[in-house]
Amino acid sequence: MVKPPDCLRRTLWLSHNGGMNSSVRKIFSALLFLIAGASSAAMAADPAILVVIDPVPKAEFESARRDRIQRELRVCGNCQILNLTPYDTEGRFDPAGLSRQLDNVPRENAVVLVLWNKKFEPKDQAVVDQIKGLAHQGVLFVATAGRPEAQGPTLGLRRTLWGQIPQVVIIGELTERERLLPGTFFGPEMLTAIRPPSEAMGQDVAALMFSARLISQLKQKAGVEWVDFLRHRKASSKRMWPTMDEFFGR
Repeated sequence: MVKPPDCLRRTLWLSHNGGMNSSVRKIFSALLFLIAGASSAAMAADPAILVVIDPVPKAEFESARRDRIQRELRVCGNCQILNLTPYDTEGRFDPAGLSRQLDNVPRENAVVLVLWNKKFEPKDQAVVDQIKGLAHQGVLFVATAGRPEAQGPTLGLRRTLWGQIPQVVIIGELTERERLLPGTFFGPEMLTAIRPPSEAMGQDVAALMFSARLISQLKQKAGVEWVDFLRHRKASSKRMWPTMDEFFGR
């Protein structure tokens, strides 16, 4: 443990033992207040970052999707968007570049939102291990439950990429009748499912809505504590699909 300088130790001793006059005590208190205020300001100035991995083409992300994300982030006054989607030379989503982009994920004050899922294959194990390592460092991952590509059969989440990683928070999507959106991956690995606005149905907005609420409260807990907290809230709920207010309050 690092000891304070001798002069500061003497000042603290005098303060606690009545040997400091009132003027010095006022100055000392003011200094402590300024130090605490500067620390709080520095924390507030450090923005939370929503890292996005989105399978839509780059042009569509910049022309439409980014605006949608920014609208959801209105609940977070000090949040930024970082698009780390891997693209090919023509601006199309390229899953083969996912590992490379994950190396660029901030290790603090970040939520990684992934709006894509796929059937797990043995070749995906390296990415699974990489994400587990990032989660262990406190990076939070929120992923949409997703759907099969090219009319493939729907699967249980345990057979998908994100279903291999317990630390990933998986969010499903509900229809207006409070049922899971047809054709999506499903299973108990899903934390909950959320009903998006009707005009955004089927666009993976549910996971975005959840991420926006999460990142607005991100600094209230250490990153590694959030997943256990969310699971505890789910276990405490009487609903099949707990609402966002049950996780984050009103």
